[in-house]
Order: sequence, then C-alpha cells, then structure tokens
Amino acid sequence: MAYNIWLLDLSRGGAATRFTFGSAEDVGPVWSPDGSRIIFASGPKGSSGNLYQKPANGARDEEPLLKSDDDKNPNSWSSDGRFLLYEVSNPARGSDIWVLPLEGNRKPVPFLKTEFDETSAHFSPDGHWVAYESDESGRREVYVRPFSMNSAGTAVETGGKWQISSGSGREPRWRRDGRELYYRSRDGG
Repeated sequence: MAYNIWLLDLSRGGAATRFTFGSAEDVGPVWSPDGSRIIFASGPKGSSGNLYQKPANGARDEEPLLKSDDDKNPNSWSSDGRFLLYEVSNPARGSDIWVLPLEGNRKPVPFLKTEFDETSAHFSPDGHWVAYESDESGRREVYVRPFSMNSAGTAVETGGKWQISSGSGREPRWRRDGRELYYRSRDGG
C-alpha cells in the first residue's frame, strides 16, 4: 500500500485533493514560507527515502532535491526560504539533524550529529534558533540552540544549548511570533 500526500482546502470545508500519486511512501510534507512549494520524503515501503520538491498547486511533477542512501525526513523550512532542516536516520547511528541550503550548491551540512537521537527540529520564526528533541539525558527532552551558517555557508555554528522541557518533551513548535515554544509531554499534555 502506498502512502500519498493529500491537501485539505479549509476555505472549501476541508475538501481533499491528492498531491502525490506514486507507489512509494510519501511522508513529512513541509510547506515553503510563501506557500508555493512543498518538500517531502519519498521512498520504498518502510523507508523515508529521499527529499523531493513540488509546486503546491500541483502544476509540475516533483523534482529530486536530495538523494542518498540514508533515510531522510524534512522538518522545517526557514522563514527566509534559504534552509531546510531535516532528519537523517541510520540504524547504526540513530537520527541526526542536517541543514540543506536551498540556494547555491545545495550541499547538506550537519546541524547536530552525535551518538544520541536528535529529531523534530524546527526553526524559530526569525530563523535564529532551532528547537529539537534529543534523548541525550536518557529520555526525550526539548532543547534550543542558536542557528547561523559560517560566512562560506559550509558549516553551521550552533553555539550553546538550553534544555526547555523537564521530565519529557517531544515535537517542539514555535508560536508564530517566536516568543513561546510548545511541545508534548510524556503524559500527552
């Protein structure tokens, strides 16, 4: 069974329109800041596969954005449209967070590549911070780090980190103005 992406038009009472049409598993859609494009992962059953981009109006087929042997899942598109945060999953290494520049040479660079699992990364609305979850404490917690690329655009300068949750935290999301961060706790709160 294939997993496809569907769009819901809330202005038309939630009318659904099919967006992808393959036999692969299409998952993790992320909207561009201007709403004109969607990046998603697509691969064979049981894998997140590679990253693709498609106009949100469906006028063209998807185009490959990033291919490699690792499973990838897009997480967040920076508000200036220049960067995509995505997860790379590998059974031997766990999950790490990478940055894909969407301009220039589009060469991916690691944001967090450690022995721990880092997932669910999201840019703050101003693009200066990244919230993510990690199991480095022995349980899933939410952390925040600053985000900036070096002047050559070849590496991320992450700086310090701050733990946001206490006791458990998953799936962080920024409020639109960037002044608050929401996340799920272990008890579902």
